[in-house]
Formats: sequence, structure tokens, C-alpha cells
Amino acid sequence: MAAMPRIRPLTPEDALFVGFALLGPLQAAGRAVGITLSQAALLFALSTGAEMTGREVGRALGITSGPVTSLTARLLARRLIRRRPDPSDLRSVLFGITGRGQAVLAAYRQAAEDRLCERLDRELLLDDVLSI
Repeated sequence: MAAMPRIRPLTPEDALFVGFALLGPLQAAGRAVGITLSQAALLFALSTGAEMTGREVGRALGITSGPVTSLTARLLARRLIRRRPDPSDLRSVLFGITGRGQAVLAAYRQAAEDRLCERLDRELLLDDVLSI
């Protein structure tokens, strides 16, 4: 049996390069449907149908309460998410995604897929040309 070729581990520099390579297409997809990356991340987090408290939103997105408040306020104003009192803690609220939010998220997913595939095709084509 032939030995599998050894693949080097992903370095922090590799991860940073991949992140930057993906950032442009993901931002462009957001602009196409009118949402930011942070808004898309929250819609993704809520898309499972589970409701989240503001604290859970902050933990999921790695942000503090101030940005959670402004992020949720913008999505509430556009009716992409809903808010209701948390029955287990009346000091807290639960956020969930609306049908309109699901539709925007679906459009974002399609736009992101289109732009990422276009980027990958362009990068692969460039690699093919350079290897000739």
C-alpha cells in the first residue's frame, strides 16, 4: 500500500490568507442583499430556529453587549429578526429569525456561493495559466 503524501498543517499565516481571500466575496454578497457580515452571522446563528438571548448572541458572535444592541436594533427595524420576552427571565428577551430574515439569508447564501465560486474559478484559472 502506497504511503499517503504528508500534508503540512495549516499555519496561522495560511489561515489569515484564506480569511482575507474569502472576505471580499462575502462582503460583496452582503452588499448585494443589503446586510453586513455581522448581520449575516446573526441570521446564520438564528437560522436553526432556536431563539437566543442577547448574551447568547454576544457569545456566538464574539461581541459585547453594546454591539449586540445596535446589531439587533438594525435587524429588528428591518423585520429580519423578532424579539419577545424570555419567559424564564423577565429581564431578558429572546431573538428569533423571521420569514423575511430567512429569505434575506437565503439570498445572501446564494450571492455568497456565486461570488466564492467566481473567485475560486478565477484563482484556479490564474494558477492554470501561470503553470503553462
